[in-house]
Amino acid sequence: MSVLNKIINAIIFVLIGFGALFLALFAIGIRPYVVLSGSMEPEISVGSIVFVNQNAKFDELRADDVISFRKADLMVTHRVFKIEDDKIVTKGDANEVEDGGYVTADMLIGKDVFVLPKLGFIVEFIQSTQGKIISGIVVLALIIASLATGRDDDKKKQPARVEIETQDEPESDE
Repeated sequence: MSVLNKIINAIIFVLIGFGALFLALFAIGIRPYVVLSGSMEPEISVGSIVFVNQNAKFDELRADDVISFRKADLMVTHRVFKIEDDKIVTKGDANEVEDGGYVTADMLIGKDVFVLPKLGFIVEFIQSTQGKIISGIVVLALIIASLATGRDDDKKKQPARVEIETQDEPESDE
């Protein structure tokens, strides 16, 4: 197998692995979101991807948990600052004051479970028109390269054909 083919196969394997991981996370209710503001820096920086467990129960949240919730038309990721009865007060780590208003159960998206720093920039790029075009070209190039290198390897694997001539031994009169 050529070096190019090994590289192509490794890239395809990684892409399929990430795809399978994301499908598994979706199946158990964990969704990725890209962070667009610096209100949670330095812990969660702009361009990070936060993975949010949408199965989190509102009444199980505690102070210092990081949650994601809907506020007007925005998705906000902030820390639970305090809990008052059936309402939550939140605050961004980089903010001086608490968020105005409360988070209620119907606003909750979920509890953040882990963060991938800076990878959101890649997601944002891929979602742009230019990113979709470039991604399509890369995928197409990988497929073509894989097919092209695979044919060369198939030719090398075929055994050489050798014809062996046999001579019949003359029959004896004994």
